[in-house]
Amino acid sequence: MANGFGSTDLSGLEILVVDDDVDVLAAYAELFQLLGARVSTAASGNAGWRCFESTRPDVLISDIQMADGNGYELVERVRSLPAGAGGLTPAIAVSAEGSAKQSLEAGFDAYLAKPVDPLSLVDLVRSFVHEGARSRAHWTLAEPASDCVVLAFVGHPTADDMRAATHALAKVLETSARHVVVDLRAITGFELSVGNVAEREMWSVRDHITGATIVGGSFGARLVAKAACAVLGTSCELVDRWNPEVRV
Repeated sequence: MANGFGSTDLSGLEILVVDDDVDVLAAYAELFQLLGARVSTAASGNAGWRCFESTRPDVLISDIQMADGNGYELVERVRSLPAGAGGLTPAIAVSAEGSAKQSLEAGFDAYLAKPVDPLSLVDLVRSFVHEGARSRAHWTLAEPASDCVVLAFVGHPTADDMRAATHALAKVLETSARHVVVDLRAITGFELSVGNVAEREMWSVRDHITGATIVGGSFGARLVAKAACAVLGTSCELVDRWNPEVRV
């Protein structure tokens, strides 16, 4: 597709953009329509909620500070829905206000500060919904005890790494309930969509997670992991080190 964005193609994707700046709405609509997506727009949080209910988008992109319902209120309403009704829809906050911490705690999966690089936004949307290159084994899965499983990441995990890793973890949890240890000590960064990818992959086995321990990782990585645990309803402990010989 000769559009200046390489081979990125979002054909058939339903995207909802919510922003009180009409120029921003027009620019995002043009951008994603150029890549084959269907785009709905709304100028406030409450209008965005009505549009969400009617369109059930694949991805939500929202400003934060708006009259008649802000972005935090909008994403909280989305997260209150059952998974099958759109409660796990990937949501990206794009704003000059707020912060990544506030946005993730409210229910967004990623935060991009305005002004946003269009290619970065497109790449982020793609990572939520499209599988790309095969995982390069930036993760390992181990079972040091019958009631515990350890998922360790190395380097810069992508959405595809997370899909592969959590798919394997879900298979283990299908057989019996386990405490999940997520070792982030060896990561150097991560793709912003990994939290939502994990939530969707683990949703069907969330009742088999007896608890989670997050080991190491940057402030941002811990924030994403903690937010994912909250969505899954899993108690979460943050630690700097973990000894596999000590029972969790």
